[in-house]
Amino acid sequence: MTDRHQDYGRRIENFLDRAGFSRLDHLTGIDGVSASWDQLRNTLSGRVRPLRPHHFATHPLESGLVEADWNWQRGDHYLSISLFVSGAGFAKVHQRLRSLSTETSMVEIPYGPGPDRLGDLAVRHRVTGSDVIMWVYRNVCVSLGGDGPEVDLEPIARTIQRFMEAHRVPRVAERLPRLDRLDSSAKQVHLGEEWRVAVQLVQDTPAGSVSTEIAEAADGAGDRHLELIKAGDRQATYRAVSPGPARVEIHVVDRTTLLSPPLAVSVEVLPAR
Repeated sequence: MTDRHQDYGRRIENFLDRAGFSRLDHLTGIDGVSASWDQLRNTLSGRVRPLRPHHFATHPLESGLVEADWNWQRGDHYLSISLFVSGAGFAKVHQRLRSLSTETSMVEIPYGPGPDRLGDLAVRHRVTGSDVIMWVYRNVCVSLGGDGPEVDLEPIARTIQRFMEAHRVPRVAERLPRLDRLDSSAKQVHLGEEWRVAVQLVQDTPAGSVSTEIAEAADGAGDRHLELIKAGDRQATYRAVSPGPARVEIHVVDRTTLLSPPLAVSVEVLPAR
């Protein structure tokens, strides 16, 4: 490891220590937040006027982790919120906070400790006319940013935190979309052959209450071994195009709570027969 990489590693460790990330190391539990996030978004839209709604989007990031991005804007003044909701425990959002606060092109990590008693851990970077607050609370990570002459994010952060606390449930697993079956056509497939995966929800799942996305995750080298040739309702067919272990993630997301169980299927792609 070069001196430059060692120095960067030391700066990250110093930041994590200064911000108190060690408090998260042993934070575990089966509780968490299960909420109608549209309700929060509508509440905030009324609070941030005269900013106007600009962009709202939701997408799965990885198995068990879903991101929602909300933006309000007026001229050069904007407010942005990113929510990361985990259906797979606290570790995913703890790692997300670490990544968000340490992935920077600046010489020094700009974040310091955040507002007191905000979630389980908060960090903040504030300069004149700009402010960013990020924090984790149970199974949710929040990134809140604003830019403008009168930016005051802390009251908004407190509103979000109170909402999450009011929607804390003792067992998040009971709020996840429920599956009846997850099927794949084979555990091994040869180059050029087709491979199929399908998911079936329990019969009493309300129509339209969940979204489903099936996608291969890149391996450690960033490569993929399957080519999507047909996608249908909760099923997909691939062709094997490169030897190696392939991992396909199945994102079954509750449209209201953004909770999604960690689901994945692996298949080994072998050389051509």
